[in-house]
Amino acid sequence: TLFRSKNITKNRANEIKISYFTPFPRTRIWKQNFDLLISHHRSDFDTVSKPVVYNPEISVNEYYNIRSRLFQTFYSSDEYQKTTLQMLKNYPYYIESFREFTKYLKTFGMVNGNKFFNNLLKNSKPSFFMFPKEKKYDTIAH
Repeated sequence: TLFRSKNITKNRANEIKISYFTPFPRTRIWKQNFDLLISHHRSDFDTVSKPVVYNPEISVNEYYNIRSRLFQTFYSSDEYQKTTLQMLKNYPYYIESFREFTKYLKTFGMVNGNKFFNNLLKNSKPSFFMFPKEKKYDTIAH
């Protein structure tokens, strides 16, 4: 799957979301996997923060590493960055929203050390997004 992750970037997706298999209480799947549950705390059953079902083939840390590599591959690709810059050029009112999304990615270590995202967070001027010089975006419409 990780080797195919590079194909994801060619589809011009704006983001990817990775969820862990999470059986919810009082469902058939919950009952079938009850003995494999790593946690029974409701707060752990959000599908994205951690695996809650034991898998003898892969450790929890391996899940985290795979997820991190998938995010790094996708968000550091040239295709993703070109698509994002084009989107922000066409729709400059998304800039602030995209900065918030970038902070979210950095909070969870999904784009650490990525120059594209570091520059995005540092630059407050829309010129960073390579807008044509004849257009002025002194203010961003919301």
